Amino acid sequence: MVFPIIFAALAATSRIPGASAKPTINPPLPHNISGLSLALMDNLCPEPSSVDPWPVGWIPAGCERMTRYNKVDITAKEVEAFNVTFDDCCDDAWVLCRHKDANLTRDDLIDLFARIPVRMRSYVRHILAVPAVNVTGYSWGNDIILSGPAVLSTLVHEIGHNLDARAYNVSGRFSRTPLWLSQVENDTAVVNIYGNQDAYENHAEETVVAVYDNNVPGGIREVIPHSWQQIEHQFTTIQSLLGDTLVPGGVCFRRFPNTDPITVASGSIRIAGGLGPTKPANPPLSDHIQPLESGDDEEVIVTHYDENGNPISSEITPP
Repeated sequence: MVFPIIFAALAATSRIPGASAKPTINPPLPHNISGLSLALMDNLCPEPSSVDPWPVGWIPAGCERMTRYNKVDITAKEVEAFNVTFDDCCDDAWVLCRHKDANLTRDDLIDLFARIPVRMRSYVRHILAVPAVNVTGYSWGNDIILSGPAVLSTLVHEIGHNLDARAYNVSGRFSRTPLWLSQVENDTAVVNIYGNQDAYENHAEETVVAVYDNNVPGGIREVIPHSWQQIEHQFTTIQSLLGDTLVPGGVCFRRFPNTDPITVASGSIRIAGGLGPTKPANPPLSDHIQPLESGDDEEVIVTHYDENGNPISSEITPP
């Protein structure tokens, strides 16, 4: 049986007919979900890495695609790309991208991503950092856009959307399955008001709770000793199904292949191999890495955050 769940009147594509809001935990998180970031930073150590900048004028096609998303007001010529090779995936670099005026510096972006456990990090293809006053996160199939001064809980939330679409070995998103909806129904609350936006967003918020509980001594029970049981079925279901995906250790064994380099120096888009600066090195995945299927045609899940880094509204738009 599929139970109704928590949906507000936002995008029609995100609603379940007959849905109703659930109460939020009481007592609440002391500083909402962003209040978990500091302890996550203290307990998720950054994986050592090396950086290899791409030649000026070249970016991955996946990053160029993100610059053309109509809610991101930048041009591809203002974006830099760089390979980041982590010690726990030493043969296969990620390619990250950053607008020249992004709030997150290159080192900031690498540091945040390096704190994500490798098996969780593997469900991200490219990240693009762009400038903004307030934080907005975009999960687009395989890729993530971080707009503004994002914090670690922001990135964990956005990767939670990627996990929802890819990590559970189900058809479609796990957050729309009878199993997930029944676990929400079994609980008496959701973690915060934002959890009542839609099933996607509630799952992403509970992913932050699950990662915190798995990696910070004392877990979520120490933060909300009198209310953690109100959401226990939700975050423990994520933990049970994803297992060591949410904790450091191990090595990468599945990844999205990086997209092809394209040159944007002249203002036009050309697939690598012709004119322009020196073509960047972008080798295919190693033979021992299982390639994940692309989600380029999936909808874009947009999450808007307040000045403290807490999510406040969302929308789902076509690619």
